[in-house]
Amino acid sequence: MNLEQIIALVNAGRFEEAETQFSRITESEGASAQIFAEWARMEVRRGNHEKSLSLIEKSVEIAPGNAEYVFEKGVILFHCGKKSLALLQMDTAVQMEPANPFRYAGRAYIKDGLGDTDGAIADYEIVLKLDPEDAVAHNNLGLLLEKKGWQEKAGQHFKKADNLAEQEKLFSFLDNKTEAEAEPEIPTTENQKPENSISIMKKVFTDRKTRNEFFNFLKTGLFTKNNS
Repeated sequence: MNLEQIIALVNAGRFEEAETQFSRITESEGASAQIFAEWARMEVRRGNHEKSLSLIEKSVEIAPGNAEYVFEKGVILFHCGKKSLALLQMDTAVQMEPANPFRYAGRAYIKDGLGDTDGAIADYEIVLKLDPEDAVAHNNLGLLLEKKGWQEKAGQHFKKADNLAEQEKLFSFLDNKTEAEAEPEIPTTENQKPENSISIMKKVFTDRKTRNEFFNFLKTGLFTKNNS
């Protein structure tokens, strides 16, 4: 069984089977950083944060230049209650990828968890400089500003987040349209293919692939305060 098949087991909630396969693949085929990282993510889903930490540390050891593994180690440390160490990891991830808004968003959450509201606000402001249409960052920044008593400014970010969320819903709707529902295309030359109205409407919104990735990350529970 290869890694892709093991991940399918994880997604199906068949964790014990997946664990057996992770153990087998690491012992018989050698262990890559990705294998340990996927195993660590599964253990997070199972609530085994200490075990997850030991696994993601192996990923970082094998691939120390991979900012994603460093970032994930920070998240897991946070949920192990090691918040100061988590912040150090997030600082490293930011240094490794200073143009990646996700790194600042993750650090902002850790700072807020440590009671550093001003530091968290500063990081979310950087996120929005890098990605002005990040609905999650607008919403979270609004919550922090509200905490500080800056209601009017918070309201502006809540409104922006709501507007972007509505755009996201429309984008997802358009993206899920079947070819049968799309407008028929006008025949053209072989090298020139016109866009139908659905394709044009999609381009009204910036590609939100990276933001969708972060939404999915949030849905795993890694950044929900209920798990902290």
